[in-house]
Amino acid sequence: MATEADTNPYNDDFEWPSTLYREMRDISTVAFFIYQFGYLIDAARDEGEPLVGVTTNEANKINNKVGDYGRSFTPAEVKSLIQDNRKHLKSYGKEFNNKNVEILNIILDKLQARADEFPDMERPLVVEAYDDLHQKKECVYGIVRDSTNKRLTLCFRGTNKLSLVKNWLANVSILKEKVEIPDMLKGKVSEDSLDFHSGFYNYLFNETEDESDEIGTTKYDQILEDLKELTVKYPDHKVYVTGHSLGAALSGLCSFFLACEPDLPKPISCINFASPRFGGEIYYESSQYLEKTKQLRMLRSVNDNDSIASVPSVGYYHGGISCTMEKNGWFFKAGKPSIEYRKMGSRWWSKLSYDLSQSAWTSLNIGYDHGDYISRIKLHKEELEKYNLNKLYTDEDLTGFKLEDK
Repeated sequence: MATEADTNPYNDDFEWPSTLYREMRDISTVAFFIYQFGYLIDAARDEGEPLVGVTTNEANKINNKVGDYGRSFTPAEVKSLIQDNRKHLKSYGKEFNNKNVEILNIILDKLQARADEFPDMERPLVVEAYDDLHQKKECVYGIVRDSTNKRLTLCFRGTNKLSLVKNWLANVSILKEKVEIPDMLKGKVSEDSLDFHSGFYNYLFNETEDESDEIGTTKYDQILEDLKELTVKYPDHKVYVTGHSLGAALSGLCSFFLACEPDLPKPISCINFASPRFGGEIYYESSQYLEKTKQLRMLRSVNDNDSIASVPSVGYYHGGISCTMEKNGWFFKAGKPSIEYRKMGSRWWSKLSYDLSQSAWTSLNIGYDHGDYISRIKLHKEELEKYNLNKLYTDEDLTGFKLEDK
């Protein structure tokens, strides 16, 4: 098992997670927490029957700028809101049925227990920001501050009933959007423009719907402003980005651009779940440059036979290290997680083998349930504790490069 004393290749005093299991567990938990938090806030906006413990006015203010919206939420406070409003939430929808509430309560208890281990810290684990004000047209995100681990985790919401039409329009808009390469990458990669999945890119970079925003303001601009404000307030915290499915694609896309921002602490860490592909070949080359120069860490968690993680196929590439986990292997025993990386300098047959292993043909499962990523991580705990993401990035046989300073 890796230990806290393992070499830190990023030359900082940050205490990185000791194992891949711990890092994946923590981030998947926060991602699920934010997903359910959105439903809770939506229920709180019901003027006909407001929730006990949060007013409709408070719920609406949550979409204001970081620090302006009046209150943050600890895991214990969120649990109390659910318990005090069980009857109302049951009528809201299946999101608060007994099974989902049971899972959510376990997660909230674990998060709060972690916070309680640091009694000298004031509100060490809270939702600092959440924005779904124009969710029918804009992507939805939240930011969780975890001062026990010194993390600011940006979470993107995935495909969701609250904005189902816009979500699916983003998913199926697979034409490519050509964009200028960020300044820090100019001269570092083979071309001066990048191709991205137009649905995902425009979801993040279209102008915002809020009339009070300056003309030309994008969702990415809002997110960047929030993160800059929080990293100034908490300078010893690192930025993580996560999401599931559509949210995973947005997390990968956003983390790529955040890694190019000079005013944010590096590396940016992206750990996502069931991510579709979203970038072309120059994105793939640029992403590897950012990883190689210690600006970006990326891990894609993939459940075996998950079709969402294998599309779109033609002309699109995955970035980062992938960790694929089975549910049942030989004799109904889960096999070991598969850790893979598509090397830039690989021979054509090695790339072909990798691409086939990540293709829709080998992952075809239209009826697959995307809701068990947390349980799959728990199932593979013993094996995942043998890995460490930083050590994987120092494995030149895996990545094909040696980490270097920018």
